Amino acid sequence: AAPVHRSALLPRQQAEALGVVWRGNASEESSHEKLTVGIGEMPADFTWCDKDGVNYCTMSRNEHIPQYCGSCWAHAAVSALADRVKIARKAEGIDINPSVQHLLNCGGVGSCA
Repeated sequence: AAPVHRSALLPRQQAEALGVVWRGNASEESSHEKLTVGIGEMPADFTWCDKDGVNYCTMSRNEHIPQYCGSCWAHAAVSALADRVKIARKAEGIDINPSVQHLLNCGGVGSCA
């Protein structure tokens, strides 16, 4: 299969019509510009939780305990960071467990406490 360029998926004019704003503030070319893998070469499914028999995912967290507080963005960011560290470490060593509450309390963005 031929490589798929992002502009072939959604031309700029259509993207702008849908509300995409091109800010021109990127410091480097988008990695999407460098995508050279054809759609037919992509795996049918993929998960970091079972990549070649290795689990690169860290623990799941329940953001709704003890209450709903609108911190899903913080849970997502901290979880993604922990997973990236585990991937970089090749799943070796003890998983990191960064504090969502610390981000909320010390990041100047409110608290669920």
